[in-house]
Amino acid sequence: WEPIIITESDGQINGKNIITYTTAKINNKFTKSSNLSDKVTDSVSRSSLCNNHDSKIYKVLRGFYDLINYPDPQYNWYAPAVELGSKIIEENQIYVILSTSKPETCHLVAKKLHEKYNIPWVADFRDLWSNNHYIYHNKFIKLLQLRLEKKTISKASAITTVSVPLKKELESMHKSGKVYSITNGSDVDNVPL
Repeated sequence: WEPIIITESDGQINGKNIITYTTAKINNKFTKSSNLSDKVTDSVSRSSLCNNHDSKIYKVLRGFYDLINYPDPQYNWYAPAVELGSKIIEENQIYVILSTSKPETCHLVAKKLHEKYNIPWVADFRDLWSNNHYIYHNKFIKLLQLRLEKKTISKASAITTVSVPLKKELESMHKSGKVYSITNGSDVDNVPL
């Protein structure tokens, strides 16, 4: 098999039989909000008042940042990625779509391509989406994220994650019965020593 990868920008993908396509952030109408979110992020990171994630100013600035970057800072990648994905699918024989997050926009792109072309879709989670314990969201943003996650992931043919505890949490949210744990690691028989 020969995977084809769509990514927002050039990454560190070195491997045999991997075809990589990159998209440019071409939607200029998001430039203002992107610049604004950069300023908010900069304010949050530089403010000594925000070293404490429990502080009111941090929570206000973080909520504002989350709102203008909903569902994630890569949201302006959605349209070019769907366009490129459609072109790739129409020119190649694609058997499965695999999306992995972060960012969650990858799952939105995969859902759109899955629905448009009726190709099986596997949604992979390195970390959780709405219940990610590494990221603070206020209650409003968390509710928006949860609604979008359920609406999006309900269409997946299968859901994978990296551990049994994350699998159990995903199963409690997504009642499809198609959640699988594939732990990180390698098979020593496949690694030349």
